[in-house]
Amino acid sequence: VLMALIDYSRGRVMARIGAKMSRALEARVFAAWLHKAGAPMAQQSAILRDLDILQKSYSSPIFLTFMDIPWTPIFLAAIFMFHPYLGWLALSGGGVLLTLAALNQMAAIRQNTDAGDYSARADLVAQSVQRGGDIIRSQGMESAMGERWGALHRRAQQHLAQVEDRTAAFLAAIRAGRLFLQSAILALGAWLVLGADLSAGAMIAS
Repeated sequence: VLMALIDYSRGRVMARIGAKMSRALEARVFAAWLHKAGAPMAQQSAILRDLDILQKSYSSPIFLTFMDIPWTPIFLAAIFMFHPYLGWLALSGGGVLLTLAALNQMAAIRQNTDAGDYSARADLVAQSVQRGGDIIRSQGMESAMGERWGALHRRAQQHLAQVEDRTAAFLAAIRAGRLFLQSAILALGAWLVLGADLSAGAMIAS
């Protein structure tokens, strides 16, 4: 329960730091957006979207995992002091969990970028329809333009759904991996205690 509260509090703190960083960069990003006024709509939207992506990254699982990295050598050194077997198990298990978190983040970035591109194209179609509404209605193109916008919007939503599904799967795998690693270390510690290679206190501490 205590670890869950710590993780929750850390996530909320990092989310607020991300929001503060976003507010600090708002003026500069908006100025850059104005300088791109003649660029395609997708590029203009990407500038503002990148600011949102930066803010969200502060509370992402991979960022929180990287926050633990400076402390990892200390914990690993302590576990290795208890017994090398425990240290190697913790090191290999931690590497697997870190790899899963990195894969999740890379996949999410790619899917979010694709979703943003389709969303920007859908917005461009909607703005074109809005500007030329009278001409489009007079030519009976409302249904065709609506279908075009809807197709792009659905593609964006599809990519977002894939991000959510993949993220949920990775987070479930990471949580399960953490529980399995803790149980494996405890089981290995118990085996070492039975062989008189480790004390009971060290087993609990590991």
